[in-house]
Formats: sequence, C-alpha cells, structure tokens
Amino acid sequence: MNLIVEFNASRRYSHHWSYVNKYKTLIQELDKPFEIWIPKNAHPDIISVLGSKTKAFLQSNVYGYERKENFFNWFVVKLTDLLLQKSRDMFSRQKIEHLKNKLSKIYTNEPYKRIKSLCQTNSELSLIFPTMDSLAFRLVERVLKKGLMIERICFRLGSGYKDSYKIDEIETRILKLIDEFPDCDIRIGFETYTHRQYLLDRNMPAEKLFWAPAPPTSMFIGERKKQKMLTLGFLGVARPNKGFTEIPNLLKFLRAQNISFQAFVQKAIYPWSGYLEAMQEIEDFVTILPANISQDQLDDVFKKIDILVLPYNIDNYKIAGSGLLFSAADLNVPTFTKKGVAFEWDINKYCIGSIFEDDVDFVVQIKDFLYQRKQYNFTDYNSDRYLSVVDFLGLNPDKL
Repeated sequence: MNLIVEFNASRRYSHHWSYVNKYKTLIQELDKPFEIWIPKNAHPDIISVLGSKTKAFLQSNVYGYERKENFFNWFVVKLTDLLLQKSRDMFSRQKIEHLKNKLSKIYTNEPYKRIKSLCQTNSELSLIFPTMDSLAFRLVERVLKKGLMIERICFRLGSGYKDSYKIDEIETRILKLIDEFPDCDIRIGFETYTHRQYLLDRNMPAEKLFWAPAPPTSMFIGERKKQKMLTLGFLGVARPNKGFTEIPNLLKFLRAQNISFQAFVQKAIYPWSGYLEAMQEIEDFVTILPANISQDQLDDVFKKIDILVLPYNIDNYKIAGSGLLFSAADLNVPTFTKKGVAFEWDINKYCIGSIFEDDVDFVVQIKDFLYQRKQYNFTDYNSDRYLSVVDFLGLNPDKL
C-alpha cells in the first residue's frame, strides 16, 4: 500500500495538493494500491479532484482552519505556536525540542494510529511525502521509533521549514534515522541539483538521494499553437520572494521596444509594502487573476500563454525549485527566469526556456522566442521526470 501523505494540501492556490495529484496519477497508472491523506479542512475542489481514495483527516499547523472556519482548531494552533515562541527565551534547545515533540502529537496522533492499524494487517507500507514538512518528519520518526515496520519512506525534501515545529539540523536527524533503521528503505528526493549538492555537503549518502521533480501530467502532447499576440503568464500567488515588484519594469522594457503583448498576473493572498504600487503600475494593461484560483482555471490560463515568466529573487531560490516550471513543461510552455535560481539547471540542460540576467536581457530572450531562434526539448525533460520519480518511489519496471 502506497500512502501519499501531505499535511499542507488544503488550499487551492498552494502547490502542495497539485503535487499530490501528480504522484497519485503516476501510481494509479502503474496500477499500484494507494491512499491519499490530506487535511480535514481541504477545499472541496481538492477532495473532488483527488478522488475516492482520499481521506481528509489530517491537521495542518501551517494551512489549517481560518478563525471564521473553525475557531477551536484555529485557537489551538495559535495557542501552541505562542507557547513554542515564548519557550525560546525560557528553555534550552533540548527542552524546546522535547516540547515540540509532545505538542506535535496533536497532529501526528491520528495518522500514527492509522499506520499502526495498517501494519497490523501485514500490509507492506510505503510512505510518500510529496512535500515533506516538519510534521511529516515527526510522524515518521514516531512511527519508526515505535517499532512499526515500514518497507519504504520517500521524503521529498524541501529547502527549509520555518514553522513552529521546525527541526534544527534536519539533515542530521534524517541521517540518524537511516542509521538506526537500516531495514527501512529511506529515500530522499531533491528537486534541484543545487539542493542535492547541499545535501551531499552535509554527509547525506549519495545512494539515498533521488531527483524527484513533480511527475509529468501528460508525457506526450502535440505542438502548441502560438497566440495571435505574445502572451505572458506571471503565474503563482504574488509574493515578495517571487519578484512581483519586478514585473512593471519587465513589461515597460517590452513596451519601449514596441513589442506587442498581453499578460496574466496573479494577485497576492497577503499584500505587502510595495505590492499595491506595483499592481497599480500594471493593472491597466494586464489581466489580473484572483489569488485563490482553481486548478481548472489555472490550466485554462496555461493553455493561453506562450511563456511562463518567473522573475524570482535569487537569494530565495538558490536551492528551491518551482512547481510552476513542471506545470509549464507538461504543456510545452517555455519558462523564462532569472540567472542564478536553482531550477536554471533544468532549463539549460533540457532547453525548456530561457535565462535572463536583467530587464534588457529579458527583451533579448523574448525576441529570440519571437524569431524562433531556439528549439525546446520538452519530450526528453518530461520523460526523464517520469523515469526519475518512478525510481524514487521504488516502482521501477523491473520491480513491477
């Protein structure tokens, strides 16, 4: 039984649930048994798309209930977060970690009991975490230390966790689990090769590391038809680290070069200083999309754009990847992003987009696209993504 567990798959605008859906689709196509575990407050659209094998019973400390949705659950999260925050000034790191373990049981009790029940039926369990967070690790640590037999654990490791239950030196804790439980096949998935090097530098065994991008939704798709006018997509919920305030300058440079275009820009969930000014500069000549957009609506936008533009801040994306890159590749949409981000490797190796250094270079890359000076290779990229994820999950053809 493959258990796809995601504590954060509750919001439509978040990539967490879409990763779950991609992993589900791959496992389903391989005709392997699975269940999906997501938060009880997951949006109904998410539960509908993920299907009948979805069990919504988890609790998230990051993407949990809003105050107006369920005051009690919201209050418990805020209270425990406050307690952990205050404890930093009162206790040693060791005591704080002990407190985190105790309080995290609020979130891990229910999935722990279900895993224990499945183990008692002699099921061979494989735990899959499409975007592993602090709670996911604490659940696994608890399961293994209680002696439950798990055949395989696939951690798709992110670039960092900042929630209240954050685990200091997560790589060291993972290494400890690998050493203490050799009978459990613990695998670490990385999304970018800069992250792989980061893990190797922290003594993570190379044989435990697997490239684990989001699986392709469709491996084979016909050639895209270009729009009558160049159409750009600045997609994803607007945030400071995603370079939203750089969008006005990029579009101004295009207009200065008399390049006709239309663009889609997505709003922010939580505005910040500088957001409103940037929005006012562009709102008269772009199509503004809501932040909490459905997957169907996002897919429709992807089908309309010629280029996905991700002007992400380099400092924030030296290790981190982008789920939107994979969505674009699924539909043969090239991605343009800034030089220095971690997923520059994907774009350069497979030629699935362009890298620009500044506003002027952005215009140069756009002109190259318009004059068809570059050929893209989505077929190899999507095929390699598929094979890599199958390997990561231990579902290689010779083992089927």
